[in-house]
Amino acid sequence: MNSLNIDFRDSCLRVLKVESGKFAGTSLVSDFSLTDRASAIKTLSAEIDKLGKRNARVNIILTQEMIQQTIQQIPRTDTDSLSMILRRKISKDLSGSEFSFGFKEIAEHRKARTGTSSILSEYVENRDLSEYIALLKECGIKPGLITSGLEGNLQLFNKLRPETQGNEAVIDIGAGHIEIIIISNGRLIDYEKLPLLIDFSNNPDETNTAEDQASKIKIYKIVDVLYNSINTYIKEDDQGGLSRIWICGIGSTLENISESISSSFGMSTDLLIDSDMQTDGSAFSAISGVSHISTEEGITNFIPATMLKARQNLIKQVVMASLLAVYIAVLIGTYKVTITTEKDLRYFLSNNKPSITAAEALPGDQNIYSTGQGTMVKIVSGSPALYGIFSDIANLIPSEVQLQKIEFMKNGNTTTLSLEAKIKHKDESYQKAIMTRYLNSIESSARLKNISIPTIVTSGDSSADSFITVKSGYEVVK
Repeated sequence: MNSLNIDFRDSCLRVLKVESGKFAGTSLVSDFSLTDRASAIKTLSAEIDKLGKRNARVNIILTQEMIQQTIQQIPRTDTDSLSMILRRKISKDLSGSEFSFGFKEIAEHRKARTGTSSILSEYVENRDLSEYIALLKECGIKPGLITSGLEGNLQLFNKLRPETQGNEAVIDIGAGHIEIIIISNGRLIDYEKLPLLIDFSNNPDETNTAEDQASKIKIYKIVDVLYNSINTYIKEDDQGGLSRIWICGIGSTLENISESISSSFGMSTDLLIDSDMQTDGSAFSAISGVSHISTEEGITNFIPATMLKARQNLIKQVVMASLLAVYIAVLIGTYKVTITTEKDLRYFLSNNKPSITAAEALPGDQNIYSTGQGTMVKIVSGSPALYGIFSDIANLIPSEVQLQKIEFMKNGNTTTLSLEAKIKHKDESYQKAIMTRYLNSIESSARLKNISIPTIVTSGDSSADSFITVKSGYEVVK
């Protein structure tokens, strides 16, 4: 998957490009701010153009200052009811202001009362969020995900450490805050955010102290801020204590910081770095974690619900338009046909009469099916692999082959595709060669798996009128 990942935290700009699932470039700009809007747009656009991935999926991490957080004790209930309860509480705190939010349960939280769950909520006021969305729009990009550094760090840690040695701490050291995340075997055990005011620029501080001495002072301040919290976690034997520390964020790039934290708390301390990252990769830990997100289920996404709904409606319209365009290109037997007006489209349909159908088994009775355009949209929307299949059909099928029928059938979690093609040529040997090439081309698609032996019927009274009809069936590979 290709993505462009942007992190606005710590008064700097971090950009990470991913191509085909691999890291393909990073950029870090210090002293980045939206105060000078024109300068911010120019800088962001330049960094995006430098990495050259403006049309990829865009994931955003917001600044810590924009995201508000609360940990609340909520009576145990289902996810939908929990979401409704939290929405009401947050709306009351914000005096009715519109907001976007996400939440996570803190498992076995030390402060949880009997019969309750400790819930960590993160929320952003939409009026604050609009500033970043407008900035991105002026740079020519639309975000697919807007989330927090916490989400990114959780994603990366659980990818690298799906099984932990008891409770392990991830400490993200930023310019304004330190986030402490306690994790055990994929579960969030505790969370704390502490204030930290440190300038992580490469210049010596105001007193002209030597740079190495300035670094030691910064590390001392970091350890001092962490001292009480980390020692509390270490001593909590009833909660499993703490077995290991991982550090990341802009402050983790200070020289010897791992060794200093390790000696201060008597515990193994390492940098949290994605295995594919290079030098100073721990500064990009949260954003690299975000780049690994492949589903939005359970993921905090601050994009306003109204924007998401409008985008989903647009996607449905684009899907139907794209499907129709591909059908026309394939069924007419040429791959460069453009239907420019509704009048042209009606003329084409009335003259070619293509057969395009879709059906889905209804719940409770696998012998009753729904059909129609709505069913086609539903099947395609629920099967992402179908987007690529239409491209494969248009590009893989030889030009001598004319598709007569395209049928989709969805039954439970399985989607099948049936194709009926017509091959006509006066040379019988060439006709069979085209048929073989056609079948091999379709089977070469990684998105389709052959599930039946093709049915081949030869028709026509003479060699001049002879044609082959080929019917084949495939299962859509998820």
